[in-house]
Amino acid sequence: MSKQLLFIVLLIGALSLNAQEKDTLGNRSTAELKQLIVDNIRSNPKTSIAYSKYLLKKSEKTNDYETQCTALNFMGESNRILGNLNLALENQLSAEKLLDKVDNPELQISVYNSLGNIHSDLGVYDKVLPAYFEAIRISEDHKFTLKTVSVKHNLAYFKDQIGNYDEALAILKEGRKVILEDESDLKNEILAKNNMLHAIVFTNLKQPDSVLFYAERALKQAKIQNDQFSITGIYRFLGTAYAEKNQFEKAFENLYRADSMNLEMGNKITLMQARFSLASVYYQVKNFDEVIAILENSVALTERDSLNYSNNDANYELLAKAYKEKGDYEKANYYFEKYIQKHNSKKDLNQIIDTNFNQKKIEEFQEELLQLKSEKQNQQSHFKYLGLAATLVILGLLILLLIFYRNKKKNEEKFNNLHLKLNTLKTEEKTQIVDTKDEVLDENATSDVSDDVTQQILAGLQKLEAQEYFLKQECNAYNVAKKIKTNTSYLSKVVNSHYQKNFNTYINDLRINYAIVRLENDSRFRSFSIQSISEDLGYKSADSFTKYFKQNTGLNPSFYIKQLKSLK
Repeated sequence: MSKQLLFIVLLIGALSLNAQEKDTLGNRSTAELKQLIVDNIRSNPKTSIAYSKYLLKKSEKTNDYETQCTALNFMGESNRILGNLNLALENQLSAEKLLDKVDNPELQISVYNSLGNIHSDLGVYDKVLPAYFEAIRISEDHKFTLKTVSVKHNLAYFKDQIGNYDEALAILKEGRKVILEDESDLKNEILAKNNMLHAIVFTNLKQPDSVLFYAERALKQAKIQNDQFSITGIYRFLGTAYAEKNQFEKAFENLYRADSMNLEMGNKITLMQARFSLASVYYQVKNFDEVIAILENSVALTERDSLNYSNNDANYELLAKAYKEKGDYEKANYYFEKYIQKHNSKKDLNQIIDTNFNQKKIEEFQEELLQLKSEKQNQQSHFKYLGLAATLVILGLLILLLIFYRNKKKNEEKFNNLHLKLNTLKTEEKTQIVDTKDEVLDENATSDVSDDVTQQILAGLQKLEAQEYFLKQECNAYNVAKKIKTNTSYLSKVVNSHYQKNFNTYINDLRINYAIVRLENDSRFRSFSIQSISEDLGYKSADSFTKYFKQNTGLNPSFYIKQLKSLK
């Protein structure tokens, strides 16, 4: 078949599929199309926009103004979820123009409510309250109890955004009472939002236990409703709460989930908010290089695309702090000034609501900025002592260099011994390069485990080893015992008795042996980052992998990989 003929066939096929899709939509009623859009708005907003556009064109042909208005409202809500705020505003303003031709109070409420949300996101604060109050007025006039609560929820979110936390909580508390007394179908959906908003406010108030209480309930409800947009935000609040409780592993786990989901959804604004939270946790654990890497990328993207979000100015504040901790006063100075500039710009917008918005914080940073400048001047005034200091530094560096080369030589010797051992062993022996023996075992008594049960457990372990189950993150004593049809006590006793090691040591030995051999043989695996390698081995963090690899080989995995690459 010629290329031209093949192209024509493929083109006809594509047109046919497109026509079939249009025919499928064309066979659906307006009510069915609306339901399709509602089902996709918070889980697949791009699909929701496509259906909304189809509904808009269909309704324009029949001069159905109410459906046109509904379609534009849906498009605006979907674009907001995607972070396309200017386009969302354009959609909602077009919907508002059609309200004079529409006698549907529920639609009127939805349009004004959405306008309030968009103006809030864009920082056009003088237009937020009028939009919300109009939505509330219509809802109360028609005695739509839960819709009134729903709009007031957005009002509470706005109060939270401008720092009026007590007012926000008062609105949420009042709304919760009404929701719990209601028995309509909307109850669970609005209660889910109430839980999420409580989590947001308590996040800003730094009350982690309250955040966890409400966020976990909100997450459960959001998953039932397939509300992917809310789920991404809830993971961020959970991560921040766990960080407040110094449970950093859980904090990073939830924040990276939020980061991944935001990337998939494509909303740059919520992505930037999640990454600010991530950088804040890295600051807590004193990983200032990671703080700087994340936030400088965020600042570049934010300035390029003129993104507006709640943490916009705080990026500069945290960058300044990170550079100060690293002793780079020049960059700390630069970012403090950028913070004050951005914060004052934000303050101008807020004057309509609160003329004293965060003024104390500005003054504190201005004072710290003066202190930084003073420190820089003091450094210059002590220039005459730099000669002696430089000599001491050079001497110190020479000592460090000597220690470095001595350690490097020792590490190279360890690597050569490991490499030689690896290449002299038979294939079946390579899985036993690392064979740790624990001095203190979890379970000492094995008399209550029969020989038959012992053999069953050992056979099950060998089978799971062959399947490389130890590389899965869910590989733990409970799941292994379940797979080989025994209990964790018997499993632990048999592992202790047969291998002279505890179960966790047994799994770590398998993983490290696997890593040593695969890194030796697989050049592609060697090119992975330490984080990716650790995840492939079943570890939740690169730190855990590095710890056990060095504990068993005396080498950092990065050094081992570097030496392998130099040989290959």
